[in-house]
Amino acid sequence: MTDPAASQPEGDPVAQRLAASIRTGDRRAEDEFVRRYSPGLVTLLRVRSQDPELAKDLAQEALRVVLLRMRAGQLEQPDALAGFLRGTALNLLANELRRSERRLADASSDWMDQIVAESSDPYDTVESDDLVHNMREVIGSMKVERDRDLLWRFYVDEDPKDKLCAQFDLSPEHFDRVLHRARGRLKELWQSRVPMRT
Repeated sequence: MTDPAASQPEGDPVAQRLAASIRTGDRRAEDEFVRRYSPGLVTLLRVRSQDPELAKDLAQEALRVVLLRMRAGQLEQPDALAGFLRGTALNLLANELRRSERRLADASSDWMDQIVAESSDPYDTVESDDLVHNMREVIGSMKVERDRDLLWRFYVDEDPKDKLCAQFDLSPEHFDRVLHRARGRLKELWQSRVPMRT
């Protein structure tokens, strides 16, 4: 498979022109830069990460980082722009994967586990029905169907990880990353819709 982010040849005169124009503050050149390189970066990162949402986020961040470098005139080889952009994106992906692994290893700080854990507090026991009802509503409101299914089946139905990996066609490592991001999105929705008890 050809690497789409490396499809632009080194010594590309268009890249040199874009870098020079962006350095002078040309906003149209910045728009052209994003249009020219964004699709290839997203494709590269999607293939490497197997996560379309993460690919889009990291491609946008890589474009932003390189754009700032060009604005400041800090791109040493403008004619090698495609390669520099590709390297930046892959470094961001590697950093994100390392962070995800560290977060996943810290089970004691897992927010979702705390939400669904049994409590010895009688007040919490009385509220358990409301908690489940609220959780069901919040999970049901999530936009991504895979997030909804994965969270409910893993935490509420307690389906085993290996079964879910097979059904969702995920490797164990990819499952952990998908689950972590789904929990993050659920946490944001939960905190915005369910008032915290003081």
